[in-house]
Amino acid sequence: PDTDYDVLQLHHTKNRRPRSPSPTYLSSIRDQRPLSKRARTGNSQDNQYEDSDDNVDAGRKHRNTKKKGDVANPTTLGFFPHLWGKLLDYAKANFRLHLAISDPFPAKEDALTTVCAEAITEAIVHWQEQKRQVENGYYPKYKREMAIVVYNDAATFRSRIKQVVLAVIPLEYGLALFQENTIASVKTKASGLLKKTNFLRGDRDAEGRTSNFANNALRTVCHKVYYDSGSKSLRQFPAFQKSIPPNALILVATIVRNVLEIYSKRSQVTGAKQTAIPDSEAAYKSISALYERVNKDPYHGPKLRQMLQAWAAEGLNTHGAVLADDGQNTLDWDVDLD
Repeated sequence: PDTDYDVLQLHHTKNRRPRSPSPTYLSSIRDQRPLSKRARTGNSQDNQYEDSDDNVDAGRKHRNTKKKGDVANPTTLGFFPHLWGKLLDYAKANFRLHLAISDPFPAKEDALTTVCAEAITEAIVHWQEQKRQVENGYYPKYKREMAIVVYNDAATFRSRIKQVVLAVIPLEYGLALFQENTIASVKTKASGLLKKTNFLRGDRDAEGRTSNFANNALRTVCHKVYYDSGSKSLRQFPAFQKSIPPNALILVATIVRNVLEIYSKRSQVTGAKQTAIPDSEAAYKSISALYERVNKDPYHGPKLRQMLQAWAAEGLNTHGAVLADDGQNTLDWDVDLD
């Protein structure tokens, strides 16, 4: 009755088709005067650059700070009262699933009327099934504004991945500025890792052959990002419980590549200009093509798929199962199928 959203076919191949909330449930939460509201965290705004690594920490501070203007702005989470905030957090988790397995850089207007709206619908259905309540008077009156709140979480999600990458790669790739490392040597190491996408490779296997997409940095970031214990953790979804989805791995690899490129030019990330979304999209597409080459290989494909299954099992065991180029052409896109 109040759900007029298009359903994304790809999403439904991995998750059940969402049902419309019951008319009775919708009637109980609509067309009444809103209750008093308390401030919650604001959301990052859409722009053409990835968010800086400071945004995630800033978001934590905002959760405990009443930000002037939030209560009056229905496109921020601070506008909505407590129970609606919980529901929208669940909707964000559904949207993060879409970002990880389908499209990490969705166009805003298309996403607002499709996947974001669908994520809210699924959250309402879930709340109804759990017999959980929300405050009256907000839906469908603020249906579009809720979709904007959900969409703005895309930048927060990518920033979260970047923050983890920033903590992991100095140690995993030996890029920390200490002892024998100098600014020049860090730049040289980072450039070498980018060449032919060496940063994707792990140790050679028992047969002495290359292990693509197997670098421990990728494994560590995937575990910390996708299998954490937060309310928006993707470990709660079936798509992440048997294997790490290929596109989720490719997204992590893309952000690792972005950070390594900054290291190759500056030797450090602090104060560096953020990677433009179109550049990230181009890198994501290139890495996707490399993944397909490996996946289709009769030797390396099965090995890669088995590895992603093992990584997922490790992630669930660690956190508890839920049952979850620039224009200078300096980067060579390649994999080694020896």
